[in-house]
Amino acid sequence: MTTPEGTLVPNEPLVKTLDGVAITAIYRPPEKRGKNQIPSELRVSTSVTASGEFHLLPETFWDRLGKRLGIAQEVTTGDAEFDERCYIRSDTPLFAAAYLSDPVKRIAFLDMQRLGFSEMTLHKGELTALWPHFDPAKDWRPELLDEAAARLVILSRDLPDVQEEAAVQAVRRRIYSQWFLWAFLIVFAIGTWWLGSDVMPWREGEWLLTSLPLIIVSLLAFAVVTALLLRGTSTSHHAWFRLMGGALLCLPFGSCEVVSAVNALTDSSPPQEHYLPIIDKYVHKSKRNKTYRVVCQSWRNPLLQEDMIVTSDEYALIVPGQSHMYVVVRAGGLGLEWIAERRVVPNGLAD
Repeated sequence: MTTPEGTLVPNEPLVKTLDGVAITAIYRPPEKRGKNQIPSELRVSTSVTASGEFHLLPETFWDRLGKRLGIAQEVTTGDAEFDERCYIRSDTPLFAAAYLSDPVKRIAFLDMQRLGFSEMTLHKGELTALWPHFDPAKDWRPELLDEAAARLVILSRDLPDVQEEAAVQAVRRRIYSQWFLWAFLIVFAIGTWWLGSDVMPWREGEWLLTSLPLIIVSLLAFAVVTALLLRGTSTSHHAWFRLMGGALLCLPFGSCEVVSAVNALTDSSPPQEHYLPIIDKYVHKSKRNKTYRVVCQSWRNPLLQEDMIVTSDEYALIVPGQSHMYVVVRAGGLGLEWIAERRVVPNGLAD
């Protein structure tokens, strides 16, 4: 792990044995993966035999919020100071609570935090202390590894063997609920898009304003139902926050499409046909694609203009000043004007 000069060698593990326990340390420098910058880290780990898992780290604002909302069920140790400073994420909460009921282990972990290792994980038989954003030039000192290894040896011994069927059932309920809710969001977004994409109201501002009450109600309802289904584990609030992120994308989109479909399906107004002179045409290019567009006279006011998308074949036939856009406009069941039909008339007017 160190050269003769005492500097860290990136990505080169060092295995050290202390009191019969093999300790592995590895430093990973910052790297760029695609557009993401991965921060540096120092990991010190050892293999253990354990029936559970946990992730121990400083308590964050989101952890406190999840507890206040009644979504997260914190794993507590009975040590008020420790529970205030640290948050335990675990799908085996009885194991985690039994493990950290030992005051010696709690002191050892707080010592690891003092050294700089802010997180501790036990996963698939690997107990790991993590120092994120580790800077060798500033943070490394020769005795650091010995100090961390001594505490990791304490943390790796006398692990409890706990059976917790009730806790496992709560975790399964959360996982199944997550899958169901994600599937609902995806199906809702795709299904409503299929229903409403061809009958969208023409004026986007009016459409969004009409959809706003449904958007608000759907987000609030989803937030409450999701919290009720997911609550009861130490990681429930993280699952809830992720689902609400998906809901903020899918539900407003889907709600607008529902309004679009209802507006068209309940429309009993007579269709209004218009032949609109095409004034100009242009191609709009972006990094990924390009769209063909035309500018034509508005059916609402001859002094105004409308911008419409056409196909590449239609675009090739258009002669500005001679071609027309044929549109069939309807008033909409919710009062949102929408285009039932449109096509390019290359030269003159259609028969």
